[in-house]
Amino acid sequence: METSRFVLRPPAGDDIIHLAEIDTDPAVMQYIHSGAVIPIEAGRAKWEAYLAKYGAESDFGLWIIEDKANGDFLGWAILQNLDGGEEIEVGYRLPVRAWGRGVATEAARELLRYGFEDLELGEIAAVTKPENRGSRHVLEKIGMRFVGLRDTYYKQTTAYYTLRAHEWREIRSAKA
Repeated sequence: METSRFVLRPPAGDDIIHLAEIDTDPAVMQYIHSGAVIPIEAGRAKWEAYLAKYGAESDFGLWIIEDKANGDFLGWAILQNLDGGEEIEVGYRLPVRAWGRGVATEAARELLRYGFEDLELGEIAAVTKPENRGSRHVLEKIGMRFVGLRDTYYKQTTAYYTLRAHEWREIRSAKA
């Protein structure tokens, strides 16, 4: 997949180190689950297991966000089952150096397009920690609607957002 500035591609073996490095940054991890950083070797093992689970045969999974101009790794975006359940969620994680540049917005918007147009999903959700103002701004910017706080995902209170296919089509039509 591509956007105007980025390539979203399946991960390759040498991406594991980049994926694991993001999880060692306290600034990033403060907004993820317990907030604890993951040591690099544990992170590598986690990502190897994840990538083995979501292989090329799946429509869902993780995409590496790569800068078209220079090939730089800018993070990842994901379409997966929300906390192992039936709902589908969109998500992303970026290194701090990529924050504030529209990377998450552009990548998440492309995954919404993929989910609604290619996979014909009826609804896509997203969750974030309530205090993560940056992520909440991204979700609202791509058209997702805040539904409320929920205690049902990832063993914590999350801000729950959703977008239905017909809402996506309305947003796309309004921008055309």
